[in-house]
Amino acid sequence: MRFQFNNPTSRQRLLVLGVLSSGLSGCFNPLLPVPQSTIAPIVRAPQSAMPDQFAPNWWQVYDDAQLNAVVTEALAANRQLQQAAATVLEYRAAVQAIAPSAWHSNTALWGSRGNSAAGGQPEGVMADKASAHRQSNYAASFDLQWELDIFKRLSALKQVSSAALSAVQADQAALQLLIAAETTRAWLMGCNTVQQQRLLQQQLQLLAQQAQLSEKMYHAGRSTAADLLQRQSHYARVLATQATLQQQLQQHQSALNILMARPPTLALSIAQQCQQLPPLQHNVQHLEATVMLQRRPDIYAAEQRLRAATAQRNVAQADLYPRIQLGAGVYQPLANSPQNNASRATVWRIGPLLSWQFPNFSAARAAIAQADARAVKALAQFDQQIIVALNEWQQALHDDQVMGAAQQQQRQAWQYSLQRQHMAEQSVKLGRLEYMTQLDLQLEQLEQAALLAQQNQNYIATQIQLFKVFAGRWQHAPAPAPATTTALQRTAADLATIPSATE
Repeated sequence: MRFQFNNPTSRQRLLVLGVLSSGLSGCFNPLLPVPQSTIAPIVRAPQSAMPDQFAPNWWQVYDDAQLNAVVTEALAANRQLQQAAATVLEYRAAVQAIAPSAWHSNTALWGSRGNSAAGGQPEGVMADKASAHRQSNYAASFDLQWELDIFKRLSALKQVSSAALSAVQADQAALQLLIAAETTRAWLMGCNTVQQQRLLQQQLQLLAQQAQLSEKMYHAGRSTAADLLQRQSHYARVLATQATLQQQLQQHQSALNILMARPPTLALSIAQQCQQLPPLQHNVQHLEATVMLQRRPDIYAAEQRLRAATAQRNVAQADLYPRIQLGAGVYQPLANSPQNNASRATVWRIGPLLSWQFPNFSAARAAIAQADARAVKALAQFDQQIIVALNEWQQALHDDQVMGAAQQQQRQAWQYSLQRQHMAEQSVKLGRLEYMTQLDLQLEQLEQAALLAQQNQNYIATQIQLFKVFAGRWQHAPAPAPATTTALQRTAADLATIPSATE
C-alpha cells in the first residue's frame, strides 16, 4: 500500500486554489431576497404555521351531522385529493434527494488483456518476443468528492426544492378547501331542491282541489268558464316546474358522486338522507384584508413559487463561478496473470479538485436571463393572485350583506302569509270566509315558502363563496385514502350493473 500526492508542489497548488476561491467569493453577489408584492403588504407567517393554524371544520357552521359525515368522506375519498397527496410525496422526496447533493462519487470496475513483458512496457515485448506473454489485469477504483458551498449553489437548490414543496402543500390545502366547499354546496343545493319538490307536491295537491271545486262551481252556475280555465292553467304551469327540479336534483347528485368518488350504483341519495335543510346561520367571521390574505392557500402557493423562482435565479448565478470540491479516491488492482510477479499496490488519492465550466459564460448568462424572466413572471402572478383575492373578498362581503338581507325579507313575507292562512282557517270555521278563499291563501303561503327556498338557495351559494374567500382552514383534515386494486375492481363491477341508454 502506498499514498500518492502527485508531486511536491501540491501544497502550493492548494494555496493558489484557496487564494482564487477567496478572490472569487469576494466578488460573488449574495443570494437575492424574495421580491415584495407591489399590490398590498402581507405579513408572512412562518412556514411551520402553514396551513393548519385556524379553526377546524369550518363546514360545521351548518351544525348538521349528516353533512359533516359527507364532507369527511369526500376529503378522504376524492381522487383529485389523492393525486395532490401523491404530488406532495413526490416533492418531499425531491427535497430529501437534494440534501446529500454535496457528495459526488464515481465507482469503476475494469479489466484488460494483452501482450506484456517484465515491467509491462511495450518495448520489452518488441525486444524479446520469446519472453512475451499475454497478461490479464483487473482493477477497481472509487472516487469521492465533497463540494464546498462557497458560492451558495447548493443552498439555492435547497431553497428551490423547499419552496416548491411548500407550494404544492398549499395547492393541496386549496384543493381540500375547494372539495369541502363544493361538497357542502352540492349537498345543501340538493337538499334544498328536495324541499322545493315537497313544496311543489303540496301546491299541486291544492291546485287539484281548487280545479275540482271550480269545476263543481261551474256546473252549479256559481263560477264562469274563465275561472275554470285559469285554475287549470295554473295547475299545468306549476306541474311543468317538476321536471326542472328533478333535473337540478340529478345534477347535484352527480356532482356529489364525483366529489365522494362514488359510482352511481353506490351513490349516497340526497333525497333519502336529507330530511330537512340545515338552518342557515350567519356567523361567518369577517376578517380584515391582511388576515384574509394570510389564510388563503392560493396566495401562499403563489408566494412560494415566487420564492422558488428567485432561488432558481441564484442557482443560475452560481454557475458563473467554479465549483470547489475536496476529493479522495482509491485504486485497487484485483487480479494479475500468474506469469506476472509484479506486486499489487493500493493507491490512495486525496486533494482539492477545481471544476469550472469554461468558457460557458454566455450559456450561464442566458440561464440567468431566463431565471430573471421567470422571477418577473412569478411576481406578476403573485400580484395577480392578490388582486383577485382582494376583489373576491370585497364582492363576497357585498353579496353576503345583500343576499342575507333579501333572505330575511323573504322569510318575513313567508311568515306574514302563514299568519294570514291561520286567520283564514279561523274565519272559515266561523262561516265568515269561503273555502275557495282559504285554499287560495294556503296556496299563497306555499308559493311564498317556495320563493323562500329559492332565496335560501341563492344565499347558500353566497355563503359557500364567502367561506372559500376567507379560506376557513381546518385541523386534522382526513388524509386521502389511496385507491387500491380491489377498490377499482369493485368500482368496475358496479359500473357493469348500470343499464345502458338503449335498454
